[in-house]
Amino acid sequence: MQPLVTTVIPAFNAERFLAATIESALAQDHDPHEVIVVDDGSTDATPEIVGHFEGARYMRQENGGPAAARNAGTAAAAGEMVCCLDHDDLMPPGRLRRQVSYLLEHPTSGVVLGRQELLVEPGVEPPEWARRPRLPAPGSGSMEPNDNPFYPVCTALTRSWVFDRVGYFDLSFRIAADVDWLFRILDAGIEVGMLDEVFLVRRLHGANLTYDTAGNWSDMVRILKARIDRKRSGATPAQPGP
Repeated sequence: MQPLVTTVIPAFNAERFLAATIESALAQDHDPHEVIVVDDGSTDATPEIVGHFEGARYMRQENGGPAAARNAGTAAAAGEMVCCLDHDDLMPPGRLRRQVSYLLEHPTSGVVLGRQELLVEPGVEPPEWARRPRLPAPGSGSMEPNDNPFYPVCTALTRSWVFDRVGYFDLSFRIAADVDWLFRILDAGIEVGMLDEVFLVRRLHGANLTYDTAGNWSDMVRILKARIDRKRSGATPAQPGP
């Protein structure tokens, strides 16, 4: 029997993009699959949009930011494997089937990542991070001569026990909580698989939280310092709760 997968969609004032995002999740050909939309205190038509989809479970919380919404959805997930999908992004067809197959074929891997495709809306200037040289793959030490981040964390499919081991997303990071979470996974010695396949279509529309370049770098400096401090002290990664 195939494992249950939970897709968690954090949503805040998401009426512009949410329907297409939910549709892309529900269209996945992996079964069984549950979709949880966590409404992070929206004041627009987000609840009504979710209500149009019989296959999507709706949760609501006071506004706490995307990391808090991901944590709430992950804590409520029944799946053996979990992925998080931002409310303005899309899942390509076949993503979950391919990632589940990889994890079943690699029982020692806790996470599998892939590539992303950037979909820039007409007239929108891509953020600075999308224009600079690609970052190294985690743990690879190599640079890729391309212009998108390599194996972004938002493509992850994760075994649920990984959250038990390293904890949830740290709410003290406004933007890069997922990067901190991945570093804690790597520092805990958990195996991470990487596939050279597109697992996410990331829509850039000018209002993305990741357009805050200063906030991105501020969080990254804190994340890198925390990782260096862990390595120096030999401490196990902290385990933020949901």
